[in-house]
Amino acid sequence: MARTPIVLVAAAVLTAPVRGPGAEPPPPPVLAAEPTPGPRVWGSAEYLLWFTNPSPVPAPLVTSGSLFDALPGAIGQPGTRVLLGDQSLGAGAVRSGGRFSFGFQPEGWPLGAEFSYLFLGRHAAVAEATTSGYPGAPSVSVPFFDVTGTAGLNGVPGQSIYILGGPFLNKFFGLSPPDGTIPGVAAYYRLGLASQVQGAEANGAMLLRQSDRFRLDGLAGFRWLQFEEDLTFFGTGYGVPGGVFPGPETGFTDRFGTRNDFYGGQVGFRAAHTAGRWSVGATCKVALGVTHEQAAVSGAVTTPGGTLFVNTSGTIGQVAPGGVFTQPSNLGTYQRDVFAVAPEVKLDLGYAVTPRLKLSLGYTFLCISNVARPGNLIDPALNLTRTNLAALSRATSQLGVQNPIPFPGGPSKAPPAFGPAAPVFDFRDSAFWGQGVSFGLAYSY
Repeated sequence: MARTPIVLVAAAVLTAPVRGPGAEPPPPPVLAAEPTPGPRVWGSAEYLLWFTNPSPVPAPLVTSGSLFDALPGAIGQPGTRVLLGDQSLGAGAVRSGGRFSFGFQPEGWPLGAEFSYLFLGRHAAVAEATTSGYPGAPSVSVPFFDVTGTAGLNGVPGQSIYILGGPFLNKFFGLSPPDGTIPGVAAYYRLGLASQVQGAEANGAMLLRQSDRFRLDGLAGFRWLQFEEDLTFFGTGYGVPGGVFPGPETGFTDRFGTRNDFYGGQVGFRAAHTAGRWSVGATCKVALGVTHEQAAVSGAVTTPGGTLFVNTSGTIGQVAPGGVFTQPSNLGTYQRDVFAVAPEVKLDLGYAVTPRLKLSLGYTFLCISNVARPGNLIDPALNLTRTNLAALSRATSQLGVQNPIPFPGGPSKAPPAFGPAAPVFDFRDSAFWGQGVSFGLAYSY
């Protein structure tokens, strides 16, 4: 029994492989490649070339019409055609901007931080309508809904017109032949929109997965977006020489401004795949929060003679607050907070010029679900007895009677104020989105 260990050792020695002189030892086992450390500090700058959705203006603001209609240019009349309003403004516009990002990740840590700021420069869009006022020129007017029937047909609330520009029919003034035209009022109307966008975000970035060619990060942080718009409706009329109303008639400005500030927490992910010098990446984020909506409504009117239905006396050079769709009933500033969602998707194609310098071509879609837009604030309903011009008429031309003013029987003295307040203010939300391409330069070390 004492010899057994010796036999076992001898057997092990005899069965071991014998290496000849100079034989190489076997290679070590193959291990998985170590992940390539990511950059510890990085920054990028991008030029943005984006489209944004147009601004809605649902109310008809300027129309053309037939002088042979009961109320030329009023909505619902056979010859009426909308020239301004009743559609979106700024469709198809290309906007320039920029985006700047900076980030860092401590060496050996899976968690980093990054910051980004973007902006789209101020953009303007304009639509116009005009008439010379001479025979053969179009007839243009500002339509509205008359809530009292003061300027409607047969004293019944309904569609009417506030200002009439263009040539006039002889029959309006008892001239012959009745269907002949005479010089009237030259008119010019302009609808202008200006807007701008900016925003910033701060995110923590956690490495979720990494290999030689692939990297996946989870994102969580805070986002702020600001969207401002300013809509101005301007009009002026002038009695042309040889007409029945020579000289200036009226001028007005309506202004609706909105500012939307979105604040929200966001989560998302970013993935990148590299093949040689080329890389592709995708970033998806969604922010949940509130939009702080602010709106400002203002206006002014100048008139030596009132409007189509209401006259004033001795008011040359006088400016009254409130235009056409901005009146004492809706002038002022307003604000509120509403829940909103702000998603973003970004795709990138990159090319590494050097190990630290990369060029990129990208596409981004960004949206805010609920914002206040100025065109949605326009209320096309008016109470002609409660306008600032009506108050000015009562102060300068004495008090009129509470009877309908038939077209074209004006202008007349304004009757006492009666009926509901109009126009009124009301927030009506819609979405804002922007999308487009980017050209970038990124540096990391």
